[in-house]
Amino acid sequence: MVVLSTLLLILGLAAPPAPAKAGELYAQRGERNSRQQHGSEARVSLDAAVAAVRRASGGGTVLRAETRSQGGSVVYYIKVLSPDGRIRVYRVDGRTGRISP
Repeated sequence: MVVLSTLLLILGLAAPPAPAKAGELYAQRGERNSRQQHGSEARVSLDAAVAAVRRASGGGTVLRAETRSQGGSVVYYIKVLSPDGRIRVYRVDGRTGRISP
């Protein structure tokens, strides 16, 4: 029993900390992918786009954030659960930062 509890303790301490919110995980992945795929083409980072959408949605929870290339331009699509329970997808222009619902 002592061996089992010691093993579980070691495994628990070795596990990486979980992100505070799901949106942060998507933002981290998307930011890395955006830089790899689109280089310096985007003037607005995925992190900045997520933060702007979070503010525009009144503090909603980001469910998903992804980077796409459309006609040579970087566009971010950010899915948000609004405080009133609705799910909305926002489009953010990677060059200008303009948010479109």
